[in-house]
Amino acid sequence: MPRLDKDELRKQTERNCELLKSGAFLKQLDAILNAPEGERIDEAARRLTPKALRNAGVELPEGVRVSSRYFESRLKRPLEFGDVEDRVNAVTALAEISPGVLEKMHSLDPDVLERINIPGRAELPGRGDIGPLAACGGVGVSAGVGVCVCFGS
Repeated sequence: MPRLDKDELRKQTERNCELLKSGAFLKQLDAILNAPEGERIDEAARRLTPKALRNAGVELPEGVRVSSRYFESRLKRPLEFGDVEDRVNAVTALAEISPGVLEKMHSLDPDVLERINIPGRAELPGRGDIGPLAACGGVGVSAGVGVCVCFGS
């Protein structure tokens, strides 16, 4: 197991906290949480990928891994929109190819998104896949909608 330096951990944590409270990141969360119920899943898939966050002005350092999860009361488990090592994230690929398709799929079969959205390695804690330190932050509302994002190196 690698040795962790407390000053380096503090520096990484502070950097990650700055990402989580940046205006560009908060704007993405706000857009997701304020989208109409029938559009939120697609909105989250469109805004929470590492590429989308960078395009929105979130200053993700090179080499940082991102694990974004979207959850709401209509879903049995969170959907993963972050880095998926060595394969395509099927849910975000579908959202990119056909905007609006995720909500349509969910309305036809409420379990289909959970079945095809196999968590990426970035989601598995304790394996070192997201790095020796991950800072996570999220927001939830009483309507049963929330977002959690972890940044690691």
